[in-house]
Amino acid sequence: MDNCYHYSPHPCFYRYIVVDSALRRNPANNRESAANIEPVPDSWVIIKEFSPSQGHLNSVTIAANSMVVTGGDSSVTCYDKEFNQLWNHFSGSPVTALASYGDLIYAAAGATIQVLDLNGKKDG
Repeated sequence: MDNCYHYSPHPCFYRYIVVDSALRRNPANNRESAANIEPVPDSWVIIKEFSPSQGHLNSVTIAANSMVVTGGDSSVTCYDKEFNQLWNHFSGSPVTALASYGDLIYAAAGATIQVLDLNGKKDG
């Protein structure tokens, strides 16, 4: 690449592509060898099963203080680490995704993202 006359603001990027393409293995060979691998047995154990009380479970996240937050048909519900319900927030539409960062919970409900604090109140 040192003799290349093509101007690039990031020459390392082009070198990466060339090296990656040149050294890449044939994907077909990877599939054949993967078929011969013995499956690894599960190494986790179910210690408790939980059925949320607020209808169908569509999404789940872990918030601060090990709180378990679930999204259902029309609500966001928060449980402590022992699965005791702390609060329930009516979302108005199905909650299809949840995320938590810091002291906020983000719930995708319909065409909106609702932002809740750790007490289940709308933030802002």
